Amino acid sequence: MIRRRALLGIGGEGIERCGLSESPVPDVVVVSHEGERARFWSDLVRGRTVLLHFLSTGGDESRAVAATLARVQELLGERMGREVFFYSLAADAERDTPQALRRLAEAHGAGPGWRFLTGEPAAMELLRARLYASADSTGHAAHAGANPQDCSRGLLRYGNAAVGLWGSVPARTDPAWIAERLAWLAPRTPAAGPPRRRGPLPLVLAGLLLGLTSTAGFAQHPHPQPLITPSCQTTEGNVTTVVTGESLFPASYPFRDPPGTNFLPTVYTNLFDSLGREVPNTLPSTPTAFYNLHDGEPAVSQVNPTSPTDDLFALWNRLDETGARGGPRDPIEERLLREGIQTGIDILEGNPVRNRAYSGLPLLHYTGPEKIRKVQMVLDAEGKVVGGNVEVHQVWYDSHFESDTAMLDVSGLPPGTPWTVTYTIDVLTRGEDDFSPYAMYWDLAPGDEAAGPALPPGCMAPASGPPGKRPGMGMDQTFFPLREGTRTVLRIKMAPAEYYRLVYTWGWRMHPPRVQVMVNANEVVFGKTLAKWESDVFGPAPRSSEEAKLAAIAQIGELAPAKRMWRSLRAARDAAARGDWRRVQALGREGSAAFDDWGERGQLPTGVELDRDADITLFYVNNTIYAEFTDGGLVNFPAWQTRGAKLKVTVINGDHYERSYLNVDFGGARGWENQFKSSVRVGGSGCWFTFGRNYWWVNMAAPVVLPPAGRDPYRPSVHKVHITYRFDPGRRLRFYQFDPLHHDVGVYSVH
Repeated sequence: MIRRRALLGIGGEGIERCGLSESPVPDVVVVSHEGERARFWSDLVRGRTVLLHFLSTGGDESRAVAATLARVQELLGERMGREVFFYSLAADAERDTPQALRRLAEAHGAGPGWRFLTGEPAAMELLRARLYASADSTGHAAHAGANPQDCSRGLLRYGNAAVGLWGSVPARTDPAWIAERLAWLAPRTPAAGPPRRRGPLPLVLAGLLLGLTSTAGFAQHPHPQPLITPSCQTTEGNVTTVVTGESLFPASYPFRDPPGTNFLPTVYTNLFDSLGREVPNTLPSTPTAFYNLHDGEPAVSQVNPTSPTDDLFALWNRLDETGARGGPRDPIEERLLREGIQTGIDILEGNPVRNRAYSGLPLLHYTGPEKIRKVQMVLDAEGKVVGGNVEVHQVWYDSHFESDTAMLDVSGLPPGTPWTVTYTIDVLTRGEDDFSPYAMYWDLAPGDEAAGPALPPGCMAPASGPPGKRPGMGMDQTFFPLREGTRTVLRIKMAPAEYYRLVYTWGWRMHPPRVQVMVNANEVVFGKTLAKWESDVFGPAPRSSEEAKLAAIAQIGELAPAKRMWRSLRAARDAAARGDWRRVQALGREGSAAFDDWGERGQLPTGVELDRDADITLFYVNNTIYAEFTDGGLVNFPAWQTRGAKLKVTVINGDHYERSYLNVDFGGARGWENQFKSSVRVGGSGCWFTFGRNYWWVNMAAPVVLPPAGRDPYRPSVHKVHITYRFDPGRRLRFYQFDPLHHDVGVYSVH
């Protein structure tokens, strides 16, 4: 029998105001399976630890979820109805009547603290939209151009507004794991000392956890998640085998039963490092501060949207048409055609191009030493450094974007000093996207603890990080809409410079091709700073003279699509000077074929062979990564659903300088959390996306180094990497691949 009792705060006087309270949870009127009315936020949610989900009385899946919650109810025992409350919300308010919900509640033994709730259809839809689906800041559904995703039946929301903790767990998971998550939320007396976050415990400890007393302090925000054991890495010939360390979490299937056990509670505070210090500017978003790391309002203006793609495409057509006619019609057309060929060369070399937002940003990536930006100090009246800022210019178009910055020098900022990055982003033809700089930070730890757990016997020693630093945290700093034909200027607040590793700037609508990286210029890899690696290859000033420029471009491999376009146009310029228009036409067609390869980083360019024994083949050329999956998939590796999956990567270096390969995890092994979906005002990217924070980990003990490609004959170098993942993938990103020696656009992530 279900014991009937009045819900807290319900007087039965009739419907109270229906709408939003100051909380992000709507204060709509609901009716319980026992026929009692309540205000959802004021009477049922505020001040309590709650678990929320949607179900339908007519669905087998909902009955299975109710059975799981019945087991959680047993595990919680007397805490149910006193410390923890379940609210099962009607997915179909017209069919899911109080009477139908009562039958479902009785079938699953719902006791005190577990209420099945329905209400007016509009009220229930408002709850569903606000708690689960992509919606705008008023709770209305996102606009038609968005891609809303309803998680309301597959995801359990849990939280306690009194302690500022909210999170989610997949509906189909171990009841003990759900009970453990709920135990994190009980208001408790904080423990002495700095705030700490406990990582998830093994399931066998869940029962013990539920019995802990008020001194635990679990509701405080975290030191970083614990480190996992290093990977075991061995190399024989040109094959490197990697077996990663083990997950901190119980096994799960995040893509089958999202979001997986590695999904952490969302905590609306800054992060803390392992020294117990709060890390400023590490809370990207909250329900009331959508863009928490924006320093002021973004400024948006109009810009000429013509892109390099537009201008090069028009040039190839003009060369072909003129060659087919046997030459220009008159001297004016000939002059314009020669100017067009030179403009194409200027686009590729990054020379000034009049009336173009992309002017000066080369498609040939030989200018790395010029892409170092030093943070400019902000001084107070006494000359003391109180802040800093660095200016970055990017252009986004098609599947590309180019940036004038690949490295940031933050060395002059005193520890703890706030600073900002000011982005000027020109969105050209087909460049519309959501701007999301993802900051990757080190954790600071005592020097003798920085290495983390011991290495398994017989394995390569892991490459050491900077003194006193170890893998830390990462986060999407904003998720701001960029419209075609606009210039957006936004300033983003950064954590202090001592934590800085890199910013990975990307747009999810065209990812991973549309991505670039700004690394710490002074980070040391294999005994040299990243700035030195770049200048040793391309010279300290690659555009200081024509000779320096040609020497720098010579370092780029011959199969690079951008270099093939450049060589065709330089030869076409000479042929046009001789009046050999048939030759101009042939060279234009060669350039056009290279242009087609350049436009698609999701497949290997002409002349590069796919390794059918690998899952994915990467081709490094022009400080860019081209990649192709053997199964023809697009930036996805569905074979990795849970731990034990194996990835086989073939890496080909087509450039005439050393390249390297590294594989990084964004929260699968150590956990990730989702922030408030602040981009819902213009259509977000789904339930478990937007503004994620995570604890990153390097999946390999050390980068694999690839020798330069041969020059005579041209011969790329090849290395194979086989990785066994002993943790579940993160729901947002499976793995992140890059060359730690030369970043820029040398990044390729896989979902």
